[in-house]
Amino acid sequence: MIRLATIGLVTALFVCTLTASLDAQDAEVVAMVTAVNGSGTVEANGTTEALEIGRELPSGAKIILDGGNASIVFMDGQLFELAAGDRLELGADLSASTITGGGGTRGVADGETVAVADGDVARANNDKWQSQMASIYGVRGDASVAAVSPRLTVANQTPTFFWFDGDSVAAGRSKTYTLLVRDPSGKTVVSQELTGTVYELNKQDMMLSSYAFDRSPGTVYTWGVYAKGTEPAESESLPASFVFVDTEGQERAREKEVKLQNLVETGSMDETSYHTLMSLYYADERERLFSDAIPHLYTLLDNPSGKKFAATQLAQILNRFGNEVSTAAAYFARKARYGM
Repeated sequence: MIRLATIGLVTALFVCTLTASLDAQDAEVVAMVTAVNGSGTVEANGTTEALEIGRELPSGAKIILDGGNASIVFMDGQLFELAAGDRLELGADLSASTITGGGGTRGVADGETVAVADGDVARANNDKWQSQMASIYGVRGDASVAAVSPRLTVANQTPTFFWFDGDSVAAGRSKTYTLLVRDPSGKTVVSQELTGTVYELNKQDMMLSSYAFDRSPGTVYTWGVYAKGTEPAESESLPASFVFVDTEGQERAREKEVKLQNLVETGSMDETSYHTLMSLYYADERERLFSDAIPHLYTLLDNPSGKKFAATQLAQILNRFGNEVSTAAAYFARKARYGM
C-alpha cells in the first residue's frame, strides 16, 4: 500500500458532518440509513429531520416513512427495509427495535432482515476521517483540469477515470479532453478523446477490451486529462498515479462486491444500499481503496437523499489526494454544506 502524504496546505481542522450532527455518544449509534427512495423523517435527540442516506441512528430514534421505501443497516450488518407508512423505533439493537405498520406494532421478525456486511459496517464519519480532514472551504486552486481518480491503491480491474475542470467561469459548458495513461516504463498505453462538462465531476469507464492493465502488486501507472490541444510531450510527466493493491486486497474487494451484487440481483437488497455499502467499504481506513469508492459516490450524487452524503465523502477523499485536486475538494465541500 502507498502511504498517504500529509496535507500541509492548511492547518485548521474542520469536522464535516454527513447530516445534522447527533448529540448521542458513539456507543448509542445502532444503525445507519443506506437508502431512501421516497420521503420520510427521523426523530432523534429532540429534533425531527429529513431522512437521508448516511444518517447515523442512535438508540431511541424513530423513523417515519411517508412514501416510497428506505433501508437501514444495523451495526451488526443486518439490513432492514421499510415501506411507505412504516414507523420504526430503534432499540439498543435489532432485537429490541419495533415496527409499526398496517398490522399494528411488533418486533422485527426473523426473515425480515438480510446480512449484508458481516458485522463490519464502517462508520461514515468516523474519527479517523475527521481528524485528518483539513479546512477545505477556503481552499483555492487554479482552473486547470485535475486528474481526480484513480489515485493511490486501487482494486478495480478496470478503473473508472474521473476528472474535474475547475474553470468556474465556463461552468456547464461542454468541452473536449484527452485521457492519457502510461505504463511503468513511461509508454503511453491509452490516448482517448473524451467529452466532458466544465466544473462538474466527469467520468470515463475503461472497458476490458480497451487496455489490459497489469494488476501485479506494485505496478504503477500514471495518467492525466487535458483540454484538447494541450497534451504534454512524451518526455513530460503526468500528474496522477495509481498502483493495484496486493492480490489479497483485490480478492477481498471482489468477494465483497460479488456478494452484494448477488443480493441486489435476487431482490434481497436495493441497489442504492449496494452503492452506499460499497462506498463505505472502499473508504474504510482498513481498506484504504479510496478511488474505488468514487464511482459509487458518483451514482449517489443523483439521489436527492444521497447528495449530501456523497458530496461529503467525495470532499474528504479528494482532499486526501493532495493539493492538485483542492478545487474539486472545495467544490464538493460547498455542495455538501450548501447544496450548490
